[in-house]
Amino acid sequence: MRVQFAQKWIALFNGTTFEGPEDCGKPTAEVAALVRDAMPRDGQEHLVVVAMNTKGHPLAVSKVASGTVDSCQIYPRDVFAFALTVPLVRFIGIAHNHPSGIVTPSTQDSTASLIVAKAGALLPIDLLWSIVVTHES
Repeated sequence: MRVQFAQKWIALFNGTTFEGPEDCGKPTAEVAALVRDAMPRDGQEHLVVVAMNTKGHPLAVSKVASGTVDSCQIYPRDVFAFALTVPLVRFIGIAHNHPSGIVTPSTQDSTASLIVAKAGALLPIDLLWSIVVTHES
């Protein structure tokens, strides 16, 4: 699975390299497996939320939205409706796929991530990362 952070941090979840922030919340191989398992391979875009504790360790994961072949509406209410059901949640990460195989985040991806981050700051449930995923055959 190839991944690119919307914030222009780059990672390969094939067990090799990470370039990114020095905080505890950067995605790991464990998180990649959770996202991969929750993300259908049906040619449509999907949004997955990973709820994490204060140390950035995953507590729960859920697919919260599905879209079309080239878009998926991301609403903060859907993201945080799930997150608020998870006891001890402090951080979240969001991941969505690009069935096209292009992992470069679009302008809409970056805007949606910013909106989710701003909404989370009010709770406070901070957005640690937002990634775009594609499954390689």
